[in-house]
Amino acid sequence: MQAKKLPLVSDLRDESDHKNPTRLVIVLRSNRIDADAVMSHLFATTDLESSYRVNMNMIGADGRPQVKSIRRILLEWIEIHEVIKIIREEDQPKPVLMMRFNIDEVQAEAILELKLRHLAKLEEMEMRREQEELEARAAVIREQLANPESLKSLIIEELKDDAKKFGDDRRSPVVQREESQAISEQDLMPAEAVTVILSEAGWARAAKGHDIDVEKLNFRAGDQYLSSAQGKSNQKVYILDETGRSYALAINSLPSARGLGEPLSSKLSPANGVGFMQVLIEDEEKEIVAVSSKGYGFKSQAKQLDTNAKAAQQDAYF
Repeated sequence: MQAKKLPLVSDLRDESDHKNPTRLVIVLRSNRIDADAVMSHLFATTDLESSYRVNMNMIGADGRPQVKSIRRILLEWIEIHEVIKIIREEDQPKPVLMMRFNIDEVQAEAILELKLRHLAKLEEMEMRREQEELEARAAVIREQLANPESLKSLIIEELKDDAKKFGDDRRSPVVQREESQAISEQDLMPAEAVTVILSEAGWARAAKGHDIDVEKLNFRAGDQYLSSAQGKSNQKVYILDETGRSYALAINSLPSARGLGEPLSSKLSPANGVGFMQVLIEDEEKEIVAVSSKGYGFKSQAKQLDTNAKAAQQDAYF
């Protein structure tokens, strides 16, 4: 929107609040614009349907809210191991917990009442069995850390397991729609009625509307009206020169008819001494018949007159 690449959109508003966590309002320039086509264009040219952002703002171990990364969340979760270590190794774990985590006696007692307390009373045989299991697990982890593919497979499997255990119904709706398709640059332009006027000296301009009395327009001294064509501002105008070669220009690139226009020679490159003789505006797929002054003719489509270059179409049409 800031780069002015959305002429069909007049305004964007973020109306997200506590009742509507995500509410983006896109205001179209008029009710004649196809809203579905605009949304399809936005989906195709932005990341609206390729990514979904998550803001993990939560209260951490320090008791303060903060936006945290996955790594920070895991590290804080792992710190619970220190509680287990204190209960397991200390003869009087309550004062140690109170001092280490800056908690009061009631909070420390609540922690000790959890099943974690029993970890300190495990029998020696149970401890040895756990140690053997952990050593075997450690060997597997070392192998996975040394093998990137093995580690990648492990992460994928653990994420799938977590999704099954803790996942809930999807909260962001998935909508089945047709494949996104960007709108062409020509279709993005406003389609206003215009009349393109060409003078005998090769000066061109575009006037708004179709009710223009082209022969009464002002021209430069010694110049006068030669040709005109009616169309839309988002179309192209095809220009023919005296040798029968064709050119194409975007109508919105032409100067306003409030002035005298600009010479086409500043935008196009005809042969030396060759002037322009006619302008034409038609839909690209429209079929046209071209006839030469010697009676030769053929059928073609208007888009064949567009060369997408300063040099003219090499085939002579008229």
